[in-house]
Parts: sequence; structure tokens; C-alpha cells
Amino acid sequence: YRDMQEDGYTFRDVTGLLRRRWKLTSAIVMGILLKSIVTAFTLENTYRGTSEIDIRCPEVPDPLLPGAACGELDRSQRIDRLNDEVMTRTNLAALIEKYGLYDKGQSDWSPQAYVSEMRPDIKVDLTLDQQDPRSRTPGEVMGFTVSFFYPDPRTARDVSRELADLFVSASANRSADAIEVAAEALRKQRDRLESLLKEQEILRSDFKRRHPGAMPEDRTYTRQQLQNKQKELEDTNSQLRDLQSQLQMIELQVQQTDPYLASVIGSTASGAGSLETCRALQTELYDLLGRYSPEHPEVRRVRRQLDQVCATTGQGLREALEVQLATRRAELNSLRKTLPEEHPDVKRLDRIVDELEIALRDAPAPSQGQAPNNPVYVGLALRRQALVAETSALRSRRTSLQEDISVLEQDLQLAPEVERELTELMRGYEQADNAFKGAEARLIAMQNRKASLEERLTESWEIHRYAILPFRPAFPNRPLIILVSLLVGLTLGTVATLVSEALDGRIRGTRDVRMLLDAPPIAAIPFVATADDLASARRQRVLVMMGSIVLVSLTGIYAYAQY
Repeated sequence: YRDMQEDGYTFRDVTGLLRRRWKLTSAIVMGILLKSIVTAFTLENTYRGTSEIDIRCPEVPDPLLPGAACGELDRSQRIDRLNDEVMTRTNLAALIEKYGLYDKGQSDWSPQAYVSEMRPDIKVDLTLDQQDPRSRTPGEVMGFTVSFFYPDPRTARDVSRELADLFVSASANRSADAIEVAAEALRKQRDRLESLLKEQEILRSDFKRRHPGAMPEDRTYTRQQLQNKQKELEDTNSQLRDLQSQLQMIELQVQQTDPYLASVIGSTASGAGSLETCRALQTELYDLLGRYSPEHPEVRRVRRQLDQVCATTGQGLREALEVQLATRRAELNSLRKTLPEEHPDVKRLDRIVDELEIALRDAPAPSQGQAPNNPVYVGLALRRQALVAETSALRSRRTSLQEDISVLEQDLQLAPEVERELTELMRGYEQADNAFKGAEARLIAMQNRKASLEERLTESWEIHRYAILPFRPAFPNRPLIILVSLLVGLTLGTVATLVSEALDGRIRGTRDVRMLLDAPPIAAIPFVATADDLASARRQRVLVMMGSIVLVSLTGIYAYAQY
């Protein structure tokens, strides 16, 4: 035994363990290391061609160029959508056919068959803005890279460039198509709103035309017009009353004046007497008609006498009938405007007018040479005709004024309702007008965006750097494989050494004696190394040192050649 050992493991115990089990540990480490080296050098090289694409914003300030602002959409989402558009089977199959990808001389080689195999070899990585405190958009997506992995470095470079061009062209086409579609939709919306606005204008014009005096802006003018019409109506009624009084006086004078002079015709006295009798019978008849029906016996009696006496009265009788008919008609029209048709006075005057019309129709025609020759009578007749004409004109004017007043009063009564309806129409018109102006503004903004896109004044995708020819393979990473294999070998060798030592039953120190006998040893005989032991130890150290130097040299030479 070497010496009396204390409880626990010391550094000498560990070194002794390594010296006893170094062959097992070395065999495991070297075996795994050699196998990893062979595997690393037998794997096929895969090169990576990477092109960089930047998302650039215009340097023109936003207020000077509306619609050119950046960051309006999530760039990462946009890149994902464009990735789906670029990575279509048609585009990938065209690249496979153009560069002969995955063609290993198979007889049944087809580009469509290798599209699914090509997708994992394409990688898109986002480029984020550096977390610089001075940056306005820290962490924002500023671009992305397109990489393609392939055993041939030139093919990897060329395919990466093709993919970058596809992304840039797809972005430009997508922006142009989106703007065109949006502009077309806005044009249709603008046209529809313009039609709606014209309809609202037509409705408003028709409404104002249907209510010319009931508009809010016309209300004061309508009141003034109403006051003027009412005053004019009062003046007309006053004039009409005066004319009616004058006409009644003229009628009385005409009835009391003989139209013929006694010296002209021999039988004038008898004719005048017959005319006076005829007028008296007519007056009696009209009084009876005002009280009784036309079939009453008294009415029929007076009518028979009237027919007998007035058969030969001539022109004077017809003129008297015409005057009375005009007077009665005027009275009837005046009553009808104030009283209903069922009123007794209206019915009485209606019967008198009918009788006068019948009497005038049945009156004998005037004989030649029997025209009135009394100058007084002729003057009264002419004055009466003038008063009748003037009365008729004033009545027509009064009727027109009454109609105008009725319309103006109706306009004033309808003014609140008209104002409410006009407010609703104006609200609809303003809404349509605002919507039309908004659509017009959006269309102009979209047209400006299209012009900015054509002039490259909006956010654009530009190729910052095309892929260059790679000289180092991206896979496999041989130094990493060797280093990991070395660590794995050391770990497995250490585990194997510990397991082997635990399963070995030989006694190698005082600790083993104490554990076996449960008693401490009395003394320990030290180990005395012979010359052969020393020589063997030197040979082992030399071999281990030379192997390590050779392994490190080989690894360094390969690393230098690769990097």
C-alpha cells in the first residue's frame, strides 16, 4: 500500500483512476472522434446564397406628399403574403427547370415533382432595425433576406437572385394592382354618390317648387303679400258695394222710365201700358217663386197672365229680362261663395234665375223700328251696362284675391310642416354631399398614391445586395461536429471509467481495507516503481502527447483550409 489514506477522495485518487483506466477512456474518445471525423468529411457540402432586400421610405415629408407614409401596414404580414405569392408551384417549377435543380440523371425527372423538395431549401429571414436609442423605429422590420441552399455554390447564388427579383416584382405588382382595384372601387362609389346627390338636388328643387311661399326664407314675404291682398280685397269689396248700390238705383230708374216717346208711334200708349203691366206681372211672378214651387197654382196663374200680356211687348221686355237675369245671377254667385247649396236663399235665387232664363228664351223678338227712342232711357241703359261690366270685373278681381289669400294662408299654415320636411331633405342632401366629397377626396388621394408609386415616392422594396458566390459551405459545420463528438467521447469515456472502477473488486488502498474489514490498517507499505515501470510510463506519455499533437494539427489544417 502507498500510505495511510484518510477518508474521502483526493487528487491522487483521481489521477490514479485515470492512469489505471486510460486505455478504456482513450479507446472510447478516439473511436467516437474518428467516427465523427469520417462522418463530417463524408457529408455533402451545401452552400447558401443570400440576397438582401430593403424596405425603403421616401425622404419627402408626409405633409408635402400625402399617401407616401411608411409603416401603414404590418410589414411582416405583407412579407408573409408575398412569400405565399412567390412560392407558388408555377414559379418554383420554372426555377427548377431553368437551373436543372435536383437533376441527378433520373429518366423520370420532372420539375413539378421536386417543388415540395425545394421549399425547405428556401429561407426568408426578417431584418429588424437595431435597438438604437436614436432610431425612430426601434425593432421595426427594415427588410428581409432570401436564402437558397444547394450543393452547387453558383446555382445557390443564381437561384437566390431570381427569388429576390420575384419578391421585388411581386411587391410592385401587388401595390399597383391594389391601388388600381381600390381606385376603381372608389370611382364606382363616387359615381353612385354623385347620382344620389343629384337625386337629392332634384327632390329639393321639386319640394321648393311645390311650396313656393311656404319656405322659411319666404315666410316674411308671404306675410307681407297676405296683408297686401287682404287690404286690396277690402278695397274691392267696398267698391263693389258702391257699384251694387248704384246699379240698384239705375235699375229702379230704368223700370220707372218709358223707353218710347208718345209722339213716335200711334199705339205707344197702349204699348207702354202693356209693358208696365208685363213688368208688374214679372215682379209678382218672381216674388211667388221665392215662396212657392213652380207648380203652385198662384205661380201658374200669374205665368198664364204674363204670357197673355207680354206676348207683344218687344224690345223693352227683353231688355228688362236681361237686366233682371244679370242682377239675379250676380246675387246668386255672391250667395254661393258664403252659403251652401242647400240654403233656402240659394235655392230661391236659383229658381228665379231659371225662370228668367226661360222667360228670356220665350220672349218675343223685337220688331224692326221699335228700338227705345227715349234719350233718358237710352242713357240709363248705357250707364247700367257700364255698371254691370265694372261690377263683373270687380267680382272677378275679388274672386282672384280670395283665391290668392286662401293660397297664402294655406302656405303659412303649412310652413312648420314644410320646414320640418325641408330640414329632413337638407339633412339627406348634406349627408350625400359629405359622402360624395369624402369619396372624391379618397379617390384623389388614391390617384396621388398611384402617381407616387410610379415616381417611386412611396414605400418601395429594393435589392440592397445580390447574393455573391459562397466559398464556404453552410452545411456541414465540420469543426462543430468534431468538437461536439469530442465532448461526447469524453463524457462517455468518463462514464465508462467510473462504471468499470465500480465493478472492479480489487483492493487498492486503506479505504478499501477499512470498508472491507471495518477496521483501520496498522501500517502501509509504499509503492516502489522499478525501471521498467518508469520506462513504460514515459512511453505512454510520449504516445499520448504525439497523438494529441497530430489530432490538433489535423483539425487546425482543416479549419484553416475551410475558413
